[in-house]
Amino acid sequence: MHTLALPTRPVKQARALAYSLALACTTLTPLPSHAFTYDTQAGPVVIQHQSTGTPLVWPTTPIPIRLALGDAARVLRNGTTRWDDNAAAALAEWTAVVPLLVQQSDAPNVVRWSGADEPLGNLAARTTKDYARLHGLLVIVRATTILNTELCWDAYDGPLQPVLCHGQLTLLLDVRRVLLHELGHVLGLEHPDEGGQTVAAIMNHTTSDVDSLQADDEAGILALYPPPPVAAQRQEVSAAAAEGGQGGGGGCAMGPGESDVILALLVVVILGHWLYARVLTG
Repeated sequence: MHTLALPTRPVKQARALAYSLALACTTLTPLPSHAFTYDTQAGPVVIQHQSTGTPLVWPTTPIPIRLALGDAARVLRNGTTRWDDNAAAALAEWTAVVPLLVQQSDAPNVVRWSGADEPLGNLAARTTKDYARLHGLLVIVRATTILNTELCWDAYDGPLQPVLCHGQLTLLLDVRRVLLHELGHVLGLEHPDEGGQTVAAIMNHTTSDVDSLQADDEAGILALYPPPPVAAQRQEVSAAAAEGGQGGGGGCAMGPGESDVILALLVVVILGHWLYARVLTG
């Protein structure tokens, strides 16, 4: 392992003061820490579970989704469940973060049960995506999510619950949390735990007691689809500045403080510049 040592030189008080102030500004800025993953393009190949590179996303939003689960009874505990209502709740939870998904009765993108010719084995669900090339880049153009009709389903919050299903003791699947995960795939997110990350997320590969979107899931979708600037916010900042109020500004944000503290800090900065100038001319 190679290390790079900083060069040593005589310490001058003015220079040390200026550098210390710069360092203080740097350490007050939080460093990004991303654990979410997504698909990227490497030539003609799509690579999954990546945390660097350009994400493969939908070129236009909102994304129309058709919910086609119906009310069929595929559950052992509570009888018939309104599956589409629970699917809509999962869709709404993502939409509350960024309004990207919208229900549409004739949408080509569909959430449905698996058919007899679509065996999923032990998988709870699967989402497939179709891609097309736009301006030289691959983009998502269609998505299909199917839930495994051979497994036992319900809709409930909290820890996963065991159930006797087809003569075997297994976990009772919660349709809403599974669809939260699958809709994340529709939007372009992948499994952080399969990308070498350790983080609480609905997007982890294994179904768990996590039954709602976590901070990492929200950070991921906001990174893939950054919200546009809000013109109203800019107008409010401009109006506040015109009226003598607090507007936006650059530099090192020190947080709220008393006016005498700010004044003292300003004096220190001016004194630092004066001492540094003396050193250069001395």
